[in-house]
Amino acid sequence: MRPYNNEYRISPDLGYYASCQKAISLYISQLAAGKTPTWNATNANCPLYRLPNTYKGYLACDFVRGRWYAMSYESWIRYELYHNKAYRQFWSNHSSIFLVKPDYLLQRNGTEIDWLASLLTFRIRLLGCGEAEYLVNVDTEWNKPLWMLMHYRLRREDHIHYTSLVANATLDRWTTATFAVIPSTDTQELCVQISWETSEKTLSQCVSFELDGACVQQNAAILHDGLSRNASLLFVILLLFFKSAYCE
Repeated sequence: MRPYNNEYRISPDLGYYASCQKAISLYISQLAAGKTPTWNATNANCPLYRLPNTYKGYLACDFVRGRWYAMSYESWIRYELYHNKAYRQFWSNHSSIFLVKPDYLLQRNGTEIDWLASLLTFRIRLLGCGEAEYLVNVDTEWNKPLWMLMHYRLRREDHIHYTSLVANATLDRWTTATFAVIPSTDTQELCVQISWETSEKTLSQCVSFELDGACVQQNAAILHDGLSRNASLLFVILLLFFKSAYCE
């Protein structure tokens, strides 16, 4: 707002005044700790004279995104007029009501990659020993079509020794699907690359996860049983071969 050519913040953000920073930080910390601090209003450089005395009350000062608020603004300005060889004092009263609907700030430092990263949700959920599910969600504030490329890979320290393509599709708001995982003691990773038509950069994110130790042991037991069966089968084949050769 710019009433009377001066700027006023609509949001009651307690951190706006530089001269109040230290006192506000201490006050909020005490509120968060469940204490009931007393605000010192004697600081001439800090225009805040009263603050909420509970943490719940402090949180109530913040706006909720997407909700309409009616804010009342009132001011009283004193002025003087010279009339009949005397100065007389008068007051000019002014009041206004502003309708406000808070939303995301469009001004932000960084590139569009930094901006998109803050709006992206990328999660993984294991479904047993051989399968997992991913979720990729983009906030509704991002209104451009996105292209998504996703890979599953196994990494041992800095060496990636296995990779497979999981998804290659257009991301429309959100997407979820399952993919196969390999029971292994190596680091499991699911990496997504997201780009769009007008951007020269690509957003890359990887999520690491680990399988339960029982899954790795179960897979080792299956491999051991398979090798034992194969060895037994090979022994029978060799026995039959030598027996046939001896009979001839």
